[in-house]
Amino acid sequence: NRPTLLVGHSLGGSIAIEAAAEHPMVQGYAALMALAASDNKPPASNKANTAKLAADSVTFHRDLPPGSHPTPEQQRRRFDLPSGFFEDQRQHGKVLYDALHHCQKPKLFITGLYDTAQGTPEAIQDLINTLPDPKEHHILYIGHGYRYHPPHIDYINQLLGQLVEHLP
Repeated sequence: NRPTLLVGHSLGGSIAIEAAAEHPMVQGYAALMALAASDNKPPASNKANTAKLAADSVTFHRDLPPGSHPTPEQQRRRFDLPSGFFEDQRQHGKVLYDALHHCQKPKLFITGLYDTAQGTPEAIQDLINTLPDPKEHHILYIGHGYRYHPPHIDYINQLLGQLVEHLP
């Protein structure tokens, strides 16, 4: 029961948005690569994240974190999502957008210019423009996995520090 700042990446960022809107002790939130401003279709392939569509699932391959020394077979992790994932995401999106539009607390959004899971940068900016103040939006020249870029991690930490300094 103390004043809290919620920070989340990807789905964790979406959860932070919803929790902040509902919980009176949450003073603000930061959502990193968490907004999907699209029709939530499976993301297109790219070097860091390839998707192979099948009738019953979507398979993603994600690189392992930096500093690990995997064998070639371990180099990429496989994640299978059920085909209903994107429909569930569409349904959940209605709750999320309601939370976004009604929350008057300080908000920090960090999006990746090359994040294929989020939609186009223009669509994300259009969505953020409709949200109540106070809010900040920073676009980084990265994809969904910002953890691969130590300078971006440092920058995100600076932004989080500034957000904390300006909380009520």
